[in-house]
Amino acid sequence: MNLLFLFAAAYLIGSLPFSLIFAKLFKGVDVRQVGTGNVGASNTLVSAGKRAGILAALFDLTKGFAVIILARSFSGSDGVIALCAFLAIMGHDFPIYLRFKGGKGVATTIGALLAINPYAVWAGMALYIIFLILTRYLILSTLLAISLMPILLFYLKEDIWYIIFAVAAALLMVLVHREDVKRLIEGRETKFPNVTVGA
Repeated sequence: MNLLFLFAAAYLIGSLPFSLIFAKLFKGVDVRQVGTGNVGASNTLVSAGKRAGILAALFDLTKGFAVIILARSFSGSDGVIALCAFLAIMGHDFPIYLRFKGGKGVATTIGALLAINPYAVWAGMALYIIFLILTRYLILSTLLAISLMPILLFYLKEDIWYIIFAVAAALLMVLVHREDVKRLIEGRETKFPNVTVGA
C-alpha cells in the first residue's frame, strides 16, 4: 500500500501543469490554445513571456527533483526510486488534470537526473552546447544529449536501475517529440540562428 501511495504521488506531482498555471497567472492565456498548444515551458516562454516561461521551467525541473527526494525518504530501493522518477515524467507528459495532454518532459527529466547524479547532468549540458553549436538544431541537440545520459550514468558507475530509467526517459522523449523528429528528417525544422563559440 505504501508503494502504491508513493507511485501515485510521483505521478500526480509530475502532472502539476505549471506552464498552464504561470501562463494564466501572468498573461491570462491558456497555453493549450496558443503557439504550439503544448503545455510546456518552451511554449509558455513564447506565448506568455520570459517570467512565466522561466518559472514554468524551474518548477517543472523541481517536480522531477522533488519526486526523487520524496521517493528516497520512503524507500531505499533504487528500483522504486527510478520508477518514481519515470512516473513523474509520465505525469508531466500525460497529466490526469489535463486529460492526459501535457508537455514533453525535458525539464522534469533533467530535474530527476540532477537528483540522481548532478555530474551526469553537467556533462550532458556540455554535450548539448556542443551539439547545438555543431548542428544549430535545438530539438536534435536535446534528444542527443538526453540519449547519451545512460552512457554517462554507466561511466559514473550509477546503479543499473538509474541507467534503465535514463534509457526509458530517452525513449519516451523521442516518442513525445516524434513530430519534431519527423520535421528534422524532412528538413523542415528551423535552425537556431548564429550559434558560434564566441557568441
